[in-house]
Amino acid sequence: MISRNNHITFLSLNCNGLAKLRRPSARASLIRFLRQQSAHIITLQETHASTPTLKDTFHKQFCAHQSFWTQHCGIVLLSSALHMHEIPLDFTTRAQLVHIQHTDNAFHDFYVLNVYAPAHSKRERYQFFNSLYQHIAPLVNNQIHTDRLFIMGDFNYDLQRSGLHLNAPSTWLTWLDLHFFNCTRDELHFDGIPTYRHSNYLSTIDYIYAPSQFSSSIHHKDISFVNNEWTDHALLSATFTMGPPKLGKGFWRGNPLLFQQPSFRRQLNDALTSHYPRLHDMPSPQSQWESIKGILTHHLKTHSRQQADWRKKQLSALQSKRNRFLRSKPPAAIRAWRLPIMERQIATLQQEMVDVQALRAGQRWRERGETSAGYLKRTIQDRQVKRSIATLQHPHTGAMCSTTSDMHSAVQCFYQELYSPEPISTSAMDTMFTQLPSTLRLEDSDQEDLVRAFSLDDLQSAASRTPHHSSPGPDGLPYQAWRLVFTHPLYTNLVMRVYDDALQHGIFPSSWNDTCMCLLPKKGDLTNLANWRPISLINCDAKIFTRLLNARIINAASSLITPYQSGFMPGRFIGVNGLLTRIAMEQASQQGSTELGLLLDQEKAYDRVHPDYLRAVLLRFGFPASIIHTICALFFSTSIHINVNGHISTPIQQLRGLRQGDPLSPILFNLALEPFLRTIIGDANFQGFQPWQSATSSPLPPIKLLAYADDVMVFLKDPMDFERLLSHVACYQRASNARFNRQKTQAISLSGATHATWSQVLMSNNMPAPHDRLSPSAITYLGYPLASSTHQLQLFLDQLLHDLSTACKQHSQRTLSIRGRATVANSLVLSRVWHVLRLTPTTTVYLNRLKSIIGKFLMRNMFPRIAFATLCRLRSYGGIAILDPATQQNALQLRWIQELLSFSTDEWLPHTHVLYHHLLRDRRFSDGDIHTLLRCQEARKPSTREVSISTLIFRAMDKINIDWDIIQPSPATSLLLPLNAIWSTADDATSFRQPGFKNLLVGDLFVLDGTSSLRLQTRADGCQYPLLLSRFRTHMDQDRLKLHSFFARLCDHTQATHVHTSSRLPDTSILTSSFVEAMDGNMWRSKTYRKLIAPDNPSDNSSVSWTTFWRTPMHHTARNVWYRLLHDRLPTSSRVHHIAPAFVTSHLCRICLTTCDDDFHFLMGCPKKGEVWQQVWRPIHCADPDLSSLFQCLRTAQFPGSAQQQRQQATLCSCILQAIWCAHWAFIFNNTNFISTAVAAHASHLYSSLSV
Repeated sequence: MISRNNHITFLSLNCNGLAKLRRPSARASLIRFLRQQSAHIITLQETHASTPTLKDTFHKQFCAHQSFWTQHCGIVLLSSALHMHEIPLDFTTRAQLVHIQHTDNAFHDFYVLNVYAPAHSKRERYQFFNSLYQHIAPLVNNQIHTDRLFIMGDFNYDLQRSGLHLNAPSTWLTWLDLHFFNCTRDELHFDGIPTYRHSNYLSTIDYIYAPSQFSSSIHHKDISFVNNEWTDHALLSATFTMGPPKLGKGFWRGNPLLFQQPSFRRQLNDALTSHYPRLHDMPSPQSQWESIKGILTHHLKTHSRQQADWRKKQLSALQSKRNRFLRSKPPAAIRAWRLPIMERQIATLQQEMVDVQALRAGQRWRERGETSAGYLKRTIQDRQVKRSIATLQHPHTGAMCSTTSDMHSAVQCFYQELYSPEPISTSAMDTMFTQLPSTLRLEDSDQEDLVRAFSLDDLQSAASRTPHHSSPGPDGLPYQAWRLVFTHPLYTNLVMRVYDDALQHGIFPSSWNDTCMCLLPKKGDLTNLANWRPISLINCDAKIFTRLLNARIINAASSLITPYQSGFMPGRFIGVNGLLTRIAMEQASQQGSTELGLLLDQEKAYDRVHPDYLRAVLLRFGFPASIIHTICALFFSTSIHINVNGHISTPIQQLRGLRQGDPLSPILFNLALEPFLRTIIGDANFQGFQPWQSATSSPLPPIKLLAYADDVMVFLKDPMDFERLLSHVACYQRASNARFNRQKTQAISLSGATHATWSQVLMSNNMPAPHDRLSPSAITYLGYPLASSTHQLQLFLDQLLHDLSTACKQHSQRTLSIRGRATVANSLVLSRVWHVLRLTPTTTVYLNRLKSIIGKFLMRNMFPRIAFATLCRLRSYGGIAILDPATQQNALQLRWIQELLSFSTDEWLPHTHVLYHHLLRDRRFSDGDIHTLLRCQEARKPSTREVSISTLIFRAMDKINIDWDIIQPSPATSLLLPLNAIWSTADDATSFRQPGFKNLLVGDLFVLDGTSSLRLQTRADGCQYPLLLSRFRTHMDQDRLKLHSFFARLCDHTQATHVHTSSRLPDTSILTSSFVEAMDGNMWRSKTYRKLIAPDNPSDNSSVSWTTFWRTPMHHTARNVWYRLLHDRLPTSSRVHHIAPAFVTSHLCRICLTTCDDDFHFLMGCPKKGEVWQQVWRPIHCADPDLSSLFQCLRTAQFPGSAQQQRQQATLCSCILQAIWCAHWAFIFNNTNFISTAVAAHASHLYSSLSV
């Protein structure tokens, strides 16, 4: 992260062969050490990054934002606020030139030239610098600018030694002297400090050159000794101020982590106790409250945790001591004696720091990295650069503002005008209110509950339930501070008094009316202030109050808000809006109707609510006068400080509007919008969209609108509806100060057809033409695509797949275990599609494409692959609990299915009635009901449409595997079933077709015989289908068809009476009763549905102790290897040769070349690998391992001994597996010899790092 002072830190180091360090752990330690330096740009020399694999490995180990590598050099960019572009230097791989710019243009672009000159030949060195200058010179002032060029690296010449002219041409040296200054050539600080040491030979050959104009802008520079186990060069660092500071300090924020320290909590608690007697001298509870804030602020600012940085301070002191010693130019003998001692101390401390960081990172990763989606998101995802405001257009003059004072003037003018109320029409308010039902008022009990004083338990509970990472307001005090105050025994009375005054009398501490506004970018031109979203940062103690009040208002107001408003209301669901819209589009398309959907766009909806209008609405709904006064006093007496790039403006007054970021704002806005929605719903002349209903039922009420907060979809029958809508909109605007933006309003033809009349009507009212099937892409409503054609839907879904594929590639950059990948796939990738798949028709082909993307991510770099179905099992059954997209889409329909089945029709909400009748249109038989329709495929018409809402729901029910023998329908109920539901073709029968059967019910051919059993009808029974009856009887007699067992029992009078005692009473609800019972207590839980349709079966290797495997601490690579072993998917030569003989031509082990490479040989049977097991196992267990028994333990994840011994053995085995795995593939791909002692040392190091 770049500081607000625009400081950029460069590091330069010759890493002495980054790819060829003697120990594998040394490279990781060096890279971790470099990352600890908090640099933005690192230039490296002598990298030996000769292959794409090594370059990719280095990039990942540095966790780089960008990096460029050659065989000799590397430039690593660690800051996401910068972007780097390489300028090719084709003549050499010993130099790199890059162009770097700030993503927000906080300062001018600059350039970095990384140099690694030849080391062994003066002639080659001279030619290199001569060629470099010849290539750079033409670029100067053309493609690059000298006054923004930084040159650094290993020059391999010493400016203080003779013969300089033999190492570099005079043109190069003169150019450097004229245009640059040497940051490391400082007689005061660095005189005599070498940058290279080999035994007793010291020299200064590494430099950082900066443009001359930056000589006064250098903030820090240093030459630091680096552990000689890592490199024989020193680390050069320099920090520059790249431009004038653009970001201000902003408001101070208290550190909430301090409250995790018991010592700090005790000190603060003591300070509050000492302060308590002073409260009696203050005039009011509110002033006493403000004094408490002063105590909290003082202690948060003065307290620090210096003990956490002692290693860094000690290391800095040792480096300074070494540099002072070298500057003193001691005799060679003294230098040879004392210098190694100091360097060993520095090296030891450096190694400690990187080891501690590795241990902490490893522990955090093992504890949370594989299971916590939030942790993975924070560590994997690129940090988002906080967007600063470059320029703004002044709302009055139109001038472009770039200075802080000018931008403050622009935002103050814009928001003061926005938050200043305009006159409203009381007659317009009266018009709206008179159309509201007289019963639309709060009950007396609700009014009493609103004004009831908060109890101490209420307040303390509210303080403890607050978010841990919520941004504080202008006072900077986090929620943790107030939890301490609320539980302090001396302050409980004051806490209750302050919050009671706020609730009953609208008297607040003065700071409750202070807010800080931050601006978040939206789409569009960001010089226009209308395209920035204002978010208010409110003091935490004030938000505790509004949270408590919000909970009460929501509970009381639920009965006031129309069911068609689903935004921010408990128990209501955004998917209902999408469901009804989708149903309307399907029905309109089949009818070819002309209805229109209009997506209204309110301009600054929250910010334009007039205080008098809100007060009148609350009064009309029966809110107590004291509550209305409290709300208005809190919202419309607010002083707003606007944060522009960290610079805080002078306050403006908010005289209208609801502050976004306050917990109370959403419900207040819903209440303010409610009269507008009710006027449309209650308008008898407004027709809206009329959904289907069955012929025998009473007409359903029309759907006139759907709302999610300020996102309002209005359904229009014809242009007359449109005229009435405009009338209602105009009335609402006059009454409330609301403003609708006609240019941004979207219209959609519900049928998808093009309607010239609608186009003319809308365009004459300054609205765009309706979206239809000829439009290039789908409209998105609340995240759901409203596609009028297959092409539009396919484009939307293809883009969704592309986004998921990009996300998988991003997450693939981090090395994850198979369990970590599962967490990423479920929580960070697939979670993006569930909202869409709930209501979006998709084909099996599309779901398979989605499954393929996830499968490739999970099995990246794994061959042979494990079956996707296996990965979908629970972890306790050998899977990783991946959500199958097809199954999950079915599970998401559970919400609608349970609403249809679990409640009586009297309890149904409007959308359930609409869905019910929509599904009934698909029934094959006129007297079929919802139970037979959901349970029996034979009861439905053959689908002639593309995948629809009905298809999604029916497909979900068809996957539920409940046997008819379990359901046991009664004889009377069975007569209502489709005929094709009771029989199947005999196994040995020749296939035959009887198309007439599909249109019959059981009751068309069967009849109750007495009271308890069924039989085929006869002519005497008056069968209406004698020919089909005859054929059915013939097929049964010839055994060409057989009755299902449940139905055969009903036709056997000896068994039927034992099954049902009231067989003449049909009850089709039992057809789905088993499903309802299975879901009882698990309403809308997709997990229960997945278990119901696909119960987990034990893995093929049922003896595996999966619990032991998942709980054993191990590195991610080891877990992947072991998991593949448990599923017989290790890439042994024999297995890969069998699958791809052209790729691996022999089944023999590729190390010993003598034995078939099966799983045992691959891991421990090969002699060299067996030696590794013995060398690691013997020192710990004082005995040689029995490899055959040990392999069996690995195959079953079961080890002998106590629980602790089992854990230790499993962890040790995982480390040996990882070391052997890495060495095996290093031998295959890099021709690195498999040396048993080195591999054993690596395994021992891995084991020690786990601290078992």
